[in-house]
Amino acid sequence: MLNAYRGCCLSRSTISQPNNDKFARYTLALLLILAFSCGGTARDDVASLVVLRAVSLVVLFIGLFRLSAMDYRSNRFLLLSGGSIFLLIVCQLMPLPPILWQALPDRVLVRQIDEVIEAERVWRPMTMASAATYNGLWSVVPPLACLVLAVQLRVSALASFVYLLFAIGLLTTTWALLQMAGEPGSALYLYDVTNRHLPVGIFANRNHQAAFLACVIPMLAYIVEQHRSQWAGNASGFLSRFAAIILGAFIATSILVTGSRAGLLVGLFSIASVFLFKQGRIERSGRRTSPNVAKQRAVLAFGLVGSIAILSFAVYAGRDMALQRLVHTDESTELRARIMPTVMGMVENYLPWGTGQGSFESVYLIHEPDGLLSPVYMNHVHNDWIEIVLEGGLPVVVIASSCLLWLMHAVTVASSKGREDPCSRNLGRLGLILILLLGLASVTDYPLRVPALACLASLAFVWISKMKAEARIGLPIAHP
Repeated sequence: MLNAYRGCCLSRSTISQPNNDKFARYTLALLLILAFSCGGTARDDVASLVVLRAVSLVVLFIGLFRLSAMDYRSNRFLLLSGGSIFLLIVCQLMPLPPILWQALPDRVLVRQIDEVIEAERVWRPMTMASAATYNGLWSVVPPLACLVLAVQLRVSALASFVYLLFAIGLLTTTWALLQMAGEPGSALYLYDVTNRHLPVGIFANRNHQAAFLACVIPMLAYIVEQHRSQWAGNASGFLSRFAAIILGAFIATSILVTGSRAGLLVGLFSIASVFLFKQGRIERSGRRTSPNVAKQRAVLAFGLVGSIAILSFAVYAGRDMALQRLVHTDESTELRARIMPTVMGMVENYLPWGTGQGSFESVYLIHEPDGLLSPVYMNHVHNDWIEIVLEGGLPVVVIASSCLLWLMHAVTVASSKGREDPCSRNLGRLGLILILLLGLASVTDYPLRVPALACLASLAFVWISKMKAEARIGLPIAHP
């Protein structure tokens, strides 16, 4: 009995009462809204990023000042990983003596230029594109600010952000529907450089819209699971489940009409992930509940009809180009595949230190083969797993590998039977699903270079960390 009491005290003192809960909660909510309002693009020349980054920097400093030792101990790995990424970029920007800089791999061309202009004694940073790396340093500030605020919150407060993010998902889905009904050059497109003939919502890129919508589907499944007991056996519950399936079909169809092939694949994984919450319910109950088959079929039928209606509207509105992209390739897609041997050679040449955060576009111009010259320019590898190794070298490999090991341990925690609160367990599972979906999207794109999605990933990591912390102590987190 005494040990149980001590365990309960330990749980409450280390997890259930983080400091500054109200401040962190409202500040994080405002920061997320700002991130999705101003940070829906991966480009560095967007004026709204100035506002987002300035606010994020202030919030980051305040959050670090109010961070307690208890918060740090409970989330040590995440905070150290985020700090390591920031310090790595700082190191890439630090000027090095000529003897050290010239010894870095594959700097022959720059050394030759220095000899011609007699600048051999100039101190240069490790990165080969200082302006791009400086922008990369600023780009990690918003997700770090979200991370520092989120670790100070209770699980119940963190769970409330699922509803906020789901509401943003409905907003961008509705916004995309309005874009389909309007003209390609209308003011409904928030960014100058965007896919103007496609429904991109509040983002600039169809792939990022599709990736976020794929993340919204498991959020809906989480919300349904959390309210399952309230909706059981009553008419309002049936209407709520009916609305949930209609919304799910609406979001899934919106992924399809973006015309993103990668988004379609990630969306399929997203729909499959919904069953993870159902599996968890079966494990807790030990048996399957007998569903009302007729009602479920009726709801599914309405969802199917709604999906067909949205697709028909897309074709009627003249945006069937989105559907055509799913079965036809374009010049840029073919070029991404053709440059891959060159990119892999660059990765090998620039190891172990890489070329510097955000430097791919500039460095690729040095190595671009004459046979691949075209009007289409390559701003990214469109495989972020490869691009981060090219730009960050072995230090990034170490950080990414440690994160993958940490996530693998989290998977075992999420799949094991413990005494954790179901809310924490489901929230951790949702976080794992979101990281998996964003990781899959990164195989063919760069979603985590978008500030809004980077902030979403930070929050997902904290959801996972809270689940692991509760499992480590072995007692449920107290909810207010």
